[in-house]
Amino acid sequence: MKKLISLILALSMIIGMAAIASADEPSSWAKEEVESAVETGLVPDYLQANWTSPVTRGQVAEMFILLLEKATGKTVDAIIEEKGATIEEGKFEDTNDANVYAANALGIINGTSSTKFSPDGTLKRAQIAALINRVAKVVGINTNGFSHDFEDITDNYSWVDSELGWPYKSGIINGVSSSKFNPGGDLTTEQAILITYRAYKALKSSAVLNANPYQRVVIFGVDGAGAFFKDTDTPNIDRIFADGAITYNCITSTPSISAECWGALFHGVTPEQHGLTNASSVPYPMTSEYPSFFHVLRQADSECEMASFCHWNTINVAIVEYEEGLVKDTADSDEEITEKVIEYLDDHDPRLLFVHFDDVDSAGHSYGFGSETHLKQISTADALIGKIYDKLESKGVLDDTLVIVTPDHGGTIEYDENGNITSGSHGGDTYEEMNIMVAIRGKTVKKGQIGEMAIRDIASIVTYAFGLEQPEHWTSRVPSGVFEGVEATARRDYIPEVNVRYGNEGEDTPLPDSGKYITDFFDESVLASYITLDDTVKDDLGKIRTTPKNKLYFIEGYRGTGAKMVDGHFISQFMPGNSSFTISFWLNAPSNGGNPLVFSNQDWYNMESQGFSVAIDDGKLQFNLGDGTTYDNHYFPLPDNYRNGWVHVDLIVDRDAGTVSICYDFSETETISLPDSMKDISFNGKIRGIVFGEDGSASYYLRLPATLDDIIIFNKALTNEDIATLAEYYGIEK
Repeated sequence: MKKLISLILALSMIIGMAAIASADEPSSWAKEEVESAVETGLVPDYLQANWTSPVTRGQVAEMFILLLEKATGKTVDAIIEEKGATIEEGKFEDTNDANVYAANALGIINGTSSTKFSPDGTLKRAQIAALINRVAKVVGINTNGFSHDFEDITDNYSWVDSELGWPYKSGIINGVSSSKFNPGGDLTTEQAILITYRAYKALKSSAVLNANPYQRVVIFGVDGAGAFFKDTDTPNIDRIFADGAITYNCITSTPSISAECWGALFHGVTPEQHGLTNASSVPYPMTSEYPSFFHVLRQADSECEMASFCHWNTINVAIVEYEEGLVKDTADSDEEITEKVIEYLDDHDPRLLFVHFDDVDSAGHSYGFGSETHLKQISTADALIGKIYDKLESKGVLDDTLVIVTPDHGGTIEYDENGNITSGSHGGDTYEEMNIMVAIRGKTVKKGQIGEMAIRDIASIVTYAFGLEQPEHWTSRVPSGVFEGVEATARRDYIPEVNVRYGNEGEDTPLPDSGKYITDFFDESVLASYITLDDTVKDDLGKIRTTPKNKLYFIEGYRGTGAKMVDGHFISQFMPGNSSFTISFWLNAPSNGGNPLVFSNQDWYNMESQGFSVAIDDGKLQFNLGDGTTYDNHYFPLPDNYRNGWVHVDLIVDRDAGTVSICYDFSETETISLPDSMKDISFNGKIRGIVFGEDGSASYYLRLPATLDDIIIFNKALTNEDIATLAEYYGIEK
């Protein structure tokens, strides 16, 4: 009986394993890439089943021959002829598979002995990593010098140490942890297919890159020049692009602000996708599905030189990734940037070079965009572009170099009441702000006018010039009229993430006497100030003076409009002193850089702690209170999905109880007690009032990458009942 039971159990296990191995679909974690591999033609029909069964040596040999053919666009016979390889017919007595013999002839896979291949034998993780590395060498990639950090490449698998670096660094095969590779681990069919598909993407990019006619791309970025090139003398641009493609009607991004526009240029997407603002201050994430063209090129060519010289260093600090081997430098003037570039080119030949000039934008802000001074500065930038271009020409590299000149945005002129020019600005959607010139020259560039174009299309032009496939999630394209024989295709649609926080935003702010105004819910005596931010920063109640500073962008708010704070701030002369108070507001912060201030009356930038502040710090609101010599810090975690829409925030200071509370979205409050040493100090800072969107010094250094709306200052600590009333005012059911 025991033997019968054991037999039944054994059969059950075999049947169960067979059922698992013959699953109709790959595992969920592998499904997307396995399906892409099948669509690409990398997987023979007979391998499109039994996804979790072990893969054999013969099967991998066939997939890798398909991989070579698909990645290079050549037949295996042509590759063998190019390499001068020789197939040894009849070398193995256990297989006649042509794929096995071809892979062996190319040095990709060896036999298990001098006469046997063992086509039905299985492969380990170390073996497939080595095979991938050898395929890359056949394609012509230099895989030497790449390293890994795994601690278990020892003993029987030490031979793979020199071949693991490139497949690992290229993202083709990963470890089982940060320090373990598991070289002796078995391979299933779906794992081998997934690895083959990742190798295909890396090899295809590199193979096309090496054969592409453009070995270099040089981009000159002239900040704030718009389409004003046509209104001033530009002899160097005229001669450089005499046979090139040009447009004065390329549309930049909305809002027409530097980080939003340069971010679109580098990352091939709109600002709502890349999330960059002028306040961004940390490196762009390497894992973003919207990589910059610097990152795309690095993934395809691990050893090429790349450089970015920027007068406005935020580009280097935050708008492009912290890319290994990317030379970054900055300077205080366009002339100094030019000299640094010329000196760099003495001894270097970058495959991708970006040069940023900022003095044109400064002239536009100071004297008006399109003013005489602004136009003269464009002519100066033209002369600097000519210097660098002549340096490239002296090196003899222009024949296979694509050269691009582009601004990020234009601008307008501000006048006083007497009609005198006072300054210039940008950020809006006027023709002068939104239209920019783009000029392109290269040996396959079509002379004439570029068709319909957006600034983000420059990313596609760069990847096309290098022969690279653009990232899947870019929404850019190569415009018509740039390259001979290339017509624009439809853009990939961007479907924005659904705002999952609230669905009733977008209504108008209720008016006084409507029966729905704030004073219909709270007695006016408890309201110190109501700043609706409906196209103005004025206190709607007329109680406290508020003053705008620099540039605020009034865009759609939670109600009416809100103020996008990335380039400006405003000051309310509210002085809390030793009294209780509440600051209630709506916050939309899809991105943040550094430790930006929401509001403050501390001189945060100069480390003067007197007063208080609220800042965004890595998914938390940071509350800081100081007496001028010491300070007290507390953190209140924001809701997990706070980046997906509007968050309502109440900062509640109860001086009688000696507490500070934060309430998110009209829910329960989180309360901390002030230290005894802080309970009786004044909450007033060194300035007369509170700065929203900056620190108390109003230094313009700690700008807030967020939109604020409907700021209500109460001269009392709100209770739970008050918060429920506030929710009722906004139509929020609690």
